[in-house]
Parts: sequence; structure tokens; C-alpha cells
Amino acid sequence: MEKYREEFRASFRVEDQRRLVSLPRKQDIPIPSNRLNAEKRLQNLAKRLENNESLKHVYHDQLLNYIMRGQVEAAPAEDSTSTVFYFHIKQ
Repeated sequence: MEKYREEFRASFRVEDQRRLVSLPRKQDIPIPSNRLNAEKRLQNLAKRLENNESLKHVYHDQLLNYIMRGQVEAAPAEDSTSTVFYFHIKQ
């Protein structure tokens, strides 16, 4: 357990008022891609929003709110070799 604490402390940093830390992971174990699942969820969300105008407006307004408060930002261009993961944490 102490090993993980030390790894956490060593990887913790603050950039642009954001707390960043590396995720612990076992060495030499590939992380599977969830791209297909993410694309399917996006398609389902788009269909759901197209079929429900009021939900579409609520969703749009909430995303604008996140943008205005600086809680989300545009993701970098696609890079299939990237090992960077972005998480949104609700406050």
C-alpha cells in the first residue's frame, strides 16, 4: 500500500489550476480500448436528444454552463497512441 502512496505523491502536480495525478497500473499489461463503446454511447445520446427537444435544450444549457465555469474544455485532436485520460468530476 505504501508503494502506491509514494507513486501517487510522486506523480501529483498542479497545472493551470488543475490537479493531475497518474493512474496506478500494472506494468506490461495493455489497456483495452473502449472507443467503440464510447462511439455507440455518443450515437445513442445524439438520437435521444434529436427525439426530445426539451432534453436537448437542457443538455445544451448544461454543457454551456460547464464551459463558462471552466469545468470542461475541447479535447485534443485524436491521437491513438496517447496514454492521457480526461475525467470530468462533478463538484
